[in-house]
Amino acid sequence: MKTAASVFEQHNTMLNFFRVLIVLFLDVLPAKWCRKIFLLCSNGKETRSKTCASAAKSFKALEAIYTFHGSKAKGMDRFWGSFLSNSGAIRNRLLLTKREVDKAVQKISEKKDKVFILSLASGSAQAVIETIAELEEVLRNRILVRFVDISQEALDYSRKLAQTHGLNGKLEWHRCSVFDADKFCKGFKPDIVEMVGMLDYLNDSQAIKLISLIRRNLTLGGRLITCNIVPNIEQPFITKGLNWPMIYRTPEQLKELMFRAGFASDDVKIFLEPLGIHALCVANNQGH
Repeated sequence: MKTAASVFEQHNTMLNFFRVLIVLFLDVLPAKWCRKIFLLCSNGKETRSKTCASAAKSFKALEAIYTFHGSKAKGMDRFWGSFLSNSGAIRNRLLLTKREVDKAVQKISEKKDKVFILSLASGSAQAVIETIAELEEVLRNRILVRFVDISQEALDYSRKLAQTHGLNGKLEWHRCSVFDADKFCKGFKPDIVEMVGMLDYLNDSQAIKLISLIRRNLTLGGRLITCNIVPNIEQPFITKGLNWPMIYRTPEQLKELMFRAGFASDDVKIFLEPLGIHALCVANNQGH
């Protein structure tokens, strides 16, 4: 299953002007009205906005956003998917993740015969699966991947997604907490760890503990690809309307987490997607 977008999404100046005015109004509404607005026009039907509201924090909500098509959307789906920035920003995050996973695979494959990828809190694992599927077959056959998630439903979905893309063998799925990832690195020392979306739900101490664990298990020259949602104007409405509380961090705060977890400052790069709502981090393990 492909994402709806193949290029980064942005708002034009006119749309952004009206978006800001409307969002400022929505932000001050009480939670019950924010919720009603998200469910508007659902009429008992399973719309994408309703899926996001009922399955917040799950892979189902993200898949509803990934597969959004603006030209086919109506009502609140169109409002949520096109007018607000958060939906497009998640699709931008997916594209950024795919880009950085591809770059990491290409770089590491120049030095090693096999490339080991560990996807933590993998969800549907769409970024990793699509990236591998789009590689040349010779390189694709040199990649070994382990997907780890606490949700069996998410793992089953990702397995089917891999089959849809014609991927088989050299892929493993494990139901487990990300904090138990040590056990999956025995005999499988990852060159790339992809963990996108998990830090949004961890406080600083939890995040530092997990990032430190990952850094210790990465190969020398290996890369951690992760991200964090950034404070933004839509934050109050999204939190109340979808009942989707997250821990928002600035790019500087995200970088600080990496430093405190043991990565050197010169080895950490932060990329903001074009709508400025998600900061993607690539941290290289240079063994400092």
